[in-house]
Amino acid sequence: MADKHTTQGWLVTCAGTGINLALGILYAWSVIKAAIPDSWGWTHADKALPYSVACLVFSLAMIPAGRLQASWQRFRAARSPGS
Repeated sequence: MADKHTTQGWLVTCAGTGINLALGILYAWSVIKAAIPDSWGWTHADKALPYSVACLVFSLAMIPAGRLQASWQRFRAARSPGS
């Protein structure tokens, strides 16, 4: 029984770390964008494109992630003795 709880704890820890890394990259882009050298010839729109794509992908990924979490919650609730 202890192994299941330990495994679930590590799963939650890794998932939380992954989400925080994804959000951290979005927040850090303003610093990264400022460090792009002018010699590369990127316009402000070129520099904003990776951030925009990352926000779009992150937002679209939350739809199936939320549905998956909801289905797991129903599964766990159906198996719990209090339900």
